[in-house]
Amino acid sequence: MTTSPTLIGSKTLEILLVFVWQLFVKIFIVVRMQMVIKNFLSNAIKHTPKNKHIYIVYNENIISIENEGEFISVDQMNRIWDTYVSSDREGTGLGLAICKTILDLHHYGYYVENTSRGVKFTITINKKSC
Repeated sequence: MTTSPTLIGSKTLEILLVFVWQLFVKIFIVVRMQMVIKNFLSNAIKHTPKNKHIYIVYNENIISIENEGEFISVDQMNRIWDTYVSSDREGTGLGLAICKTILDLHHYGYYVENTSRGVKFTITINKKSC
């Protein structure tokens, strides 16, 4: 679709800009959420032994990634979202801290817990902020 100056005339482009901005925000949220999910999944893969399972569940406004494997210690659990905290010597300790920032920015709920099978990360999506 093309627009001509005669069609626009003295009209403001505010409606168009609002649409573009909202579209940008939605794309931004999707891209950032992909980063969060990729990080959670990457951690699950790293901490799942051979021949075990990773469960990814999406239900309405909840996404969870659970891996079979080692549990997280209470000390590690209390600091898991902090910057530069990593159970992996090769890790930077930035991944989950960045995830926390993204999730907080969008007012999404999130938590990590030990389960009977291993460890589960859960995100609760606030539909109002989408």
